[in-house]
Amino acid sequence: MKRILIVDPDSKYRGRARGALESLQCDVVTLDSAEEAIRIMMEEVPALVIAGCDEPQEADLNLLRIARKGAHPVPVLVLANQGSTRGAIDFMDAGAYDYVAKPGDPVVLLEVVQDILRLSGERRPQDVAGEPEAYDAGKIIGRSPEMIEIYKLIGRIAKSDAAVLVQGESGTGKELVARTIHENSRRANKPFLAVNCAAIPETLLESELFGHEKGAFTGATYSRKGKFEQCHGGTIFLDEVGDMSLPTQAKILRVLQEHTFERVGGEQTLTADTRIIAATNKSLVDGIDQNEFRVDLFYRLKVVSIFLPSLAKRPGDLPLLVDHFMHKYRVQAKTPIRGISRRAHAFLARQPWAGNVRELENAIQTAVVLNRTGTLCVEDFPFLQDKTDGGGGAETAGDVLGRLRSEAAIAARALLAEGGLDDDGPYRRCVGEVERTVVETALELFGGNQVRASKALGISRNTLRSKIASVDRETGRP
Repeated sequence: MKRILIVDPDSKYRGRARGALESLQCDVVTLDSAEEAIRIMMEEVPALVIAGCDEPQEADLNLLRIARKGAHPVPVLVLANQGSTRGAIDFMDAGAYDYVAKPGDPVVLLEVVQDILRLSGERRPQDVAGEPEAYDAGKIIGRSPEMIEIYKLIGRIAKSDAAVLVQGESGTGKELVARTIHENSRRANKPFLAVNCAAIPETLLESELFGHEKGAFTGATYSRKGKFEQCHGGTIFLDEVGDMSLPTQAKILRVLQEHTFERVGGEQTLTADTRIIAATNKSLVDGIDQNEFRVDLFYRLKVVSIFLPSLAKRPGDLPLLVDHFMHKYRVQAKTPIRGISRRAHAFLARQPWAGNVRELENAIQTAVVLNRTGTLCVEDFPFLQDKTDGGGGAETAGDVLGRLRSEAAIAARALLAEGGLDDDGPYRRCVGEVERTVVETALELFGGNQVRASKALGISRNTLRSKIASVDRETGRP
């Protein structure tokens, strides 16, 4: 009879999970710690281990290391209450079969376990030769299902030297993904160099990548190493690879196939020990159809493909990104920003974010600089339009009153800091200024007609006259 170990500190969940798996006719053993699971595994090798974890602890990673050893590695399914970047990458790199959100429905858990047991004989090969290295995976922000899948993929491919093609819209974080792969690879202590193929003129791109010899062209007064030589043993990131000319593509293809190249104007063949990660925000398939991109290079680059979703397709990550960038620029600007208002959060959630994460980061940075209240509010994003009306950007009454409250708070802080204000305190001064402004604006709007102005203001005509008299006294009018 097959044995399944369920390791989870939550006794209630252990019970529910065991009940869900009863129909499998397996020996289901529930345990509350990884150490206890290791002891049981030493006695009898199970068919599957189900581990409830969030952030990886040493005991959890040790459980995975032991499970992956031997002629028949044991699949370990990690169930997370809250998925995280660090957890997904570390657990997948340590050899987890999969890393998924903890199913609330027992039927879902049963289906997942059935699939693992059915496919356990077709598991991917596990690298059991050495101990996994530690990851520093805290730079990519997001806990959406789409991002968790990307973290898992990074964990699987980081240790290999396979070429990677990262695809996604501008501003989705393609270079950040490339850096994360490099920093968590065996090449981490070697250089990582990024080259934007679209930003460098085609006449200079070949020299930039492969270097040149003295006299190779006009202005080449000395020999120069290219990026491939400079990051020998490391990783080169070719951004916007779809903008590369066909002749340069042919040379990149040779590097991928033969790991050799020559400098511009040189005769000596050099060896390239460099991992290539490429990225594009355009369809390379369309480029192939239009004879602008080599089909053989396309397949050489996409040994592994990573598709980054737009920010609009992972709205659940917006609060995490906002908090991250707010903290980053608060520290950078040494500004005492305490947080962000609910209205501002809702306002940001309504934005289309065509520029994706990069646009959001720029918006938060600007808002931190503009802010005067210590709490980011809608008024700190004057360069964004409100999308509540489908794109018209009209300001609602609530928005206007919110802005008024924000400005009143600024004025009140300033007046309270000043202390004495003749015979009037901050309260009377603030209220008086608001009343005066509202009365004068209404009279101006209705051409001095007190009947229409009082009706629009929602007060009686006598009350309006009293307010007018009060304004006249304050301003010294006769």
